[in-house]
Amino acid sequence: MFSLESIKENLGAGLGEREVGFIVDTFKRTALYFFLFGFFVSGLASLLLGAFGEAAFLFILCVGIVGFLSNFVLWWKYWKYQKDPVSVSDSFISTSYFVLFLSYTSACVFSAMYLSSIIAKHVGGLALANFYMMLMVMAVFGLAFLVYMIPVSIGMRMSKRSSIISVGKLLWRCFFAWLGLFVFAAAAIAIALLLSSAFLLVWTILASFLVAFLLTWFFWGAMVVRSIFRMKATVQYIDYENSYEVERWHKFFVFENLWGLLWLVCRLLSIVVRIFAGASRA
Repeated sequence: MFSLESIKENLGAGLGEREVGFIVDTFKRTALYFFLFGFFVSGLASLLLGAFGEAAFLFILCVGIVGFLSNFVLWWKYWKYQKDPVSVSDSFISTSYFVLFLSYTSACVFSAMYLSSIIAKHVGGLALANFYMMLMVMAVFGLAFLVYMIPVSIGMRMSKRSSIISVGKLLWRCFFAWLGLFVFAAAAIAIALLLSSAFLLVWTILASFLVAFLLTWFFWGAMVVRSIFRMKATVQYIDYENSYEVERWHKFFVFENLWGLLWLVCRLLSIVVRIFAGASRA
């Protein structure tokens, strides 16, 4: 249970070189897997629309039903996984990751396909619409990738200067970096609104993403902070001489972080769909 005292204690605590390395490596893996998943989702949506047209929605609807049902399996997997991440079998870990991606693939692909179908009405061609859609989806995943890579780069720089890193200093530097990203996104929206109508479609797409990012910016940062606190409570007890144990904890925290990111990106994509659908009807 969190309290003001426990938060102060966590912020003032120090992290050793191995502990920082563990957290940094976990964030790097999370960011990489998440970005690759975004590439897979946008590519799959484009492929399905190109091959089957609007009939692809029926296919993805069936996948969506499977994905919805797999959510129940996912919760059971997570409940069992978090009880003892070190002792579970390799097959259990593999199926846990598979169920996780299956649960969110259908939602992300459906959103991407719906965006493409809206854009196609304005650009007059499915190929160009798919290109814009892929840019939009990769922008969503790319922003989340940047949010997660900020603590990676800051943690690596701080660890080179000191063997002990304060959790509070790490989070404060991350906060200012996220704030800079926030200001950049807000400025980009302002510029988009000032541009000529000749670029209206492109900038409506970008503005949709940036507005959605601003609306969920706090939650991206909060997820990173939560992950750091969660890992901090564990990393000090890991036997770093045991590579098997270290790898198992890596896989568990990557799984947990990916789940949170995929849940949030689904919310983000739904905001983008609503904004862009509203703009297209205007």
